[in-house]
Amino acid sequence: MEQEKQKGRKNHPNRWLRLLYRHATLWLLILVVLLCLIGAIIAYFHFRGTIRSNDAFLLAERSQVASEILGRVIQIDVAEGESVHKGDVVCLLSNAELLSLLNQRRLEWEVAGVEERDLAGERLQGALLSQEQTILRSSIDGVVAKRWINLGDVLLPGQSVLTLYDLGTIWITAYINETQISRIAPGDAVTIKIDAYPKTSFSGLVEQIGVATGSQFSLIPPNNAAGNFTKLTQKVPIKIVFNEMPEGVRLIPGMSAEVSISPSLNPR
Repeated sequence: MEQEKQKGRKNHPNRWLRLLYRHATLWLLILVVLLCLIGAIIAYFHFRGTIRSNDAFLLAERSQVASEILGRVIQIDVAEGESVHKGDVVCLLSNAELLSLLNQRRLEWEVAGVEERDLAGERLQGALLSQEQTILRSSIDGVVAKRWINLGDVLLPGQSVLTLYDLGTIWITAYINETQISRIAPGDAVTIKIDAYPKTSFSGLVEQIGVATGSQFSLIPPNNAAGNFTKLTQKVPIKIVFNEMPEGVRLIPGMSAEVSISPSLNPR
């Protein structure tokens, strides 16, 4: 009898192992369910406050080089995609009227007497300043995004010559539903995905919240005075800046992006 008890004790671990092996599929299923439940709980607490938007685009500081006078293009020193520095000459114009005036003022200054010398000098200086308007320069350090004119074109006052972008000032403008905007504040962390680099994740911060909805800047702003009014959720633009500009990535204005904003825990 004592020997059978001892034998039973020896077989006891084996019995549990056989039981475990027999129900291995059940235990595996329970383990998978527990892991999924834990993952769901973690995801809930991590993402419950996240605000997402795929209505986001890259922008940068833009500058227009425009003519201030009527003139013909006689020289273009840059091409699209070329880098320029602030003050670089990008285009020369010819204006017969200004050139004639400059020659006339020079002649007046050369033949002027002692008493008329100062007045002639002031007129010559004014003509030189006017002639300076035929020299168009870059107003920023940037890249030529678009050249609007060709050699020989006649430009009108105010007509655009070049569009420049400073690629060192890249930021993101994202449009957020007005119902979510109260949860966002400057300084909130942002995770950024750019369509051109789907495998790369960028980090940034909310820098500024817009002071008007996007509809206010449309060609025809909405007028809700009419009786048949349909209420639509408006979108507010926010400015997002990168924490650091990633190396080996070329970001240009107009690229599409998706943003995930993590509002801070402070109540607003």
